[in-house]
Amino acid sequence: MATMPSWFNRVRIPEPEVMDRNEEIAAYISSTAESYLQQIDQTFVEQALSLGILEGNALDVGTGSGQILINLSTKAPDLYLTGVDLSSSMITRAKEATVQAGLANKIHFQQGDAKCLPFGDNSFNMVLCNSLLHHTADPLATL
Repeated sequence: MATMPSWFNRVRIPEPEVMDRNEEIAAYISSTAESYLQQIDQTFVEQALSLGILEGNALDVGTGSGQILINLSTKAPDLYLTGVDLSSSMITRAKEATVQAGLANKIHFQQGDAKCLPFGDNSFNMVLCNSLLHHTADPLATL
């Protein structure tokens, strides 16, 4: 049996699981980071759209400030979108951003834990998850 490279056996040190303090949220959405994150989010949205699921229900796990769903909503108007995040502060920001974008009737946000989602099987046509797993101590449990 082949041996695994040494970097494969490294101990994972995840980032904090919940970004709930105002300082953490401000840093996450700072103007410097925002431009960079918008480019990543745009690429992510384009990849999601390329799957061809343009109607039905979509779930964003670890939605953060909701920017991916806001962007997706403008490009796929027939998708009903739900975002879940462990941070109540992020959910508050996501709701505020959705109202400002005039999309509050199309996007629903709720606080929830990715490891224990309150939805039944086959509730969504598409599930998204971007920039979450590096925050979790046990990524397999999250998946």
